[in-house]
Amino acid sequence: MNAANTNIIVHGDRTMALWEGASAWQLDPQTLSSMGPVDWEKRLTHAPFSAHPSPDRDGSLWNFGHVPWAGKLILYHIGSDGVLKRSAVLHAPETGMVHDFAVTDRSLILVIPPFRYDPHRADHTSSFLDMHRWHEAQPVEILVINKSSLEIRRRRQIDPGFHFHLGAAREFSDGTIELDMCQYRDASVLQNLFLDQLTARPGAQPLQKQVLLRPASTTGTVQTIHERPSEFPHSTLAHTGQTDRPYGWSIGLDPKTGLFRFAQGINMATGKVDQFDYGEGTYLEEHIFVPDPKNAGDTGWLIGLHHSISAGTTQLSVFNAFQLSDGPIATARLNQAMPPGLHGSFATTQA
Repeated sequence: MNAANTNIIVHGDRTMALWEGASAWQLDPQTLSSMGPVDWEKRLTHAPFSAHPSPDRDGSLWNFGHVPWAGKLILYHIGSDGVLKRSAVLHAPETGMVHDFAVTDRSLILVIPPFRYDPHRADHTSSFLDMHRWHEAQPVEILVINKSSLEIRRRRQIDPGFHFHLGAAREFSDGTIELDMCQYRDASVLQNLFLDQLTARPGAQPLQKQVLLRPASTTGTVQTIHERPSEFPHSTLAHTGQTDRPYGWSIGLDPKTGLFRFAQGINMATGKVDQFDYGEGTYLEEHIFVPDPKNAGDTGWLIGLHHSISAGTTQLSVFNAFQLSDGPIATARLNQAMPPGLHGSFATTQA
């Protein structure tokens, strides 16, 4: 089975729908009709290809595939032309569910929570999530993988927690790594995906954190960037892998309702938040940073959908990415409401 319903990207000459439990699924870019699974190479036919590939500054694309039932982790490096350059299959037993990863100039970074695949729970009646078990006393494991050799270079640990999404990562000349992510206290959000669970207690709400990994230490330190519950972190693409702290974006939860209500810009060095409030009765999807091609990283736009629950409509809003509190500079309202989605991406097309 391949749901192919988590993300959609354009890379090389392919438009691909993604779901982390199976291979990328190619679509016709004009009609969005199915063209079948992407076969990168024979040994990787139908192998998992995550919904969170990460572009590098040279135009290539990195991704991973998690195969917990076989204790394997697959790494993919795809050229800017859409052709697989390299791949590796790593031995990774006892790994937890991995949804996202980060890229620096030298490393791939995977943060693995203690939400682990349990073969004793795996049968034909179980969902993929039901096959996992939360281990509250076990630490989060962080794998630092060398981009040149595709081998695990370091293993580090931080206190227990759960995350879906990572932001930017920075790797310094001495090997120190800073990593931004949105972290939950535990994996209860996976066991009960009802909005009221996000308002029941503060620990159920994700906060943006910074993780510091020093070369000489086997454990990392974690600090909160700001106190507003947030998800779907993004950063200036031009700074990905660089050592200065990027500007970031996320969408913020209304603590009273559990709905995603706020578009947020964050100065990652100071934690200062620039916020736009869509108002009560709205529900935001992921908002995407689109850099200005003339001034990459210094100017750009934040683009995202939101749903008005009371009006039953869906609207696209475009912001100056560095002045969100000024409100949208352009909007487009659809004639009817769309079902809420998960991820979004931006691609330029020829006129």
